[in-house]
Amino acid sequence: MNPSSILLVEDHAAFANALLNILNKNGNMNVVAVADSAEKALEQLPELHVDLVLVDVSLPQMSGINLVAALHDALRSYVGPLRPTGAQSRRARVCAQRS
Repeated sequence: MNPSSILLVEDHAAFANALLNILNKNGNMNVVAVADSAEKALEQLPELHVDLVLVDVSLPQMSGINLVAALHDALRSYVGPLRPTGAQSRRARVCAQRS
């Protein structure tokens, strides 16, 4: 079985590096790209073939919630149900559930 390819979207470099190391140590996952903003993730995504996009909810400029909504709209036929994990506020969880 091939490892799942992942795009990681995280604006804090230390946290992104820690996640990158943890995920890549698992034989079933391979982080193929890291973006530090939603805008960079949207630029990179068409060139990548990823199975999963892990998104920080609190990103500069465009929020992670809005990024997930944009991904869902753009890839509606490919994207299954979306559920946030680790959303810091009730409002963020509610907004994500509505999209």
